[in-house]
Amino acid sequence: MASCGAEEKDAMPSGGWIPLWRKAFDNRLSPRKKRIPYTEFEAWLDLLCRAVQDPKGDTVLSNKYQTIRLEPGQILVSLRTLQKDWRWGSNHKVRRFMDALCRMEMLSISSLKPTILTIVNAKEYGLVYPTKRPTTVPRPSHDRPTTVPVQQEEQDKQEKQTTTPPPPPGAAEGNGLLKPADFLVEFNRAATTAGWQKCEGLSAGRMKSFRQRRAETAWRDRWREALAKAVTLPALAGANDRAWTANVDWFLRPETLVKILEGRYDNWKPSSTPDMSSDWLRELGGAKEG
Repeated sequence: MASCGAEEKDAMPSGGWIPLWRKAFDNRLSPRKKRIPYTEFEAWLDLLCRAVQDPKGDTVLSNKYQTIRLEPGQILVSLRTLQKDWRWGSNHKVRRFMDALCRMEMLSISSLKPTILTIVNAKEYGLVYPTKRPTTVPRPSHDRPTTVPVQQEEQDKQEKQTTTPPPPPGAAEGNGLLKPADFLVEFNRAATTAGWQKCEGLSAGRMKSFRQRRAETAWRDRWREALAKAVTLPALAGANDRAWTANVDWFLRPETLVKILEGRYDNWKPSSTPDMSSDWLRELGGAKEG
């Protein structure tokens, strides 16, 4: 028995994880049942519950226009639906919350349509099944927690024995995110090759643009491909009426990657006389970019 006056300490587990039933928000204590606005933490838990978790690989969802393949940890949902379900005042509040999650590197948002949300480090939240599934969790018929036997030691041993490919150049150890310094090195290497303006550093504005692009799955997957292609295009290296050359601010624009990959800059040729109304000069930003 504890002596009188002894300080009591909480026996709070510091590690591991527990399975969370997706129907937990149907509990009478949840904000959904109480019909009250969600807190930001409850909104984050709701996103985790909406994310795909498929042991067989891709999950296919069909909308009116196309068939979409979702990977574990991805979510296909509109801001309007989240705003309605979370009982928040406007879509603007939802968007600000999403931007905050991207800055904290907890979420990434695709720049292409339809918009797909991706939970960063989905495996840590149990959204990616291991090679060998633990004992199946029975669906609870009440709100009491269910005991789940998990062979944690065997699972950890299997994961250590599994051969993991090394991270790509420029990927941060542990979380797979590109470091600003590594991006700068690769961009300046390309700029030297193509004769572009080299970047001497990432200002606050450039860092914001870099983090926004890095949070986009499509940009993270294909920015090196776009950069390698852009190096070969003469119009981006001064072969235009304004002698404009590509720079890091242009490369970090939201639409630049897609335009490079679509070939929007492939056939640009300098005309005999300057034409400030031409489409390609507007694309480059005109004299402001020169």
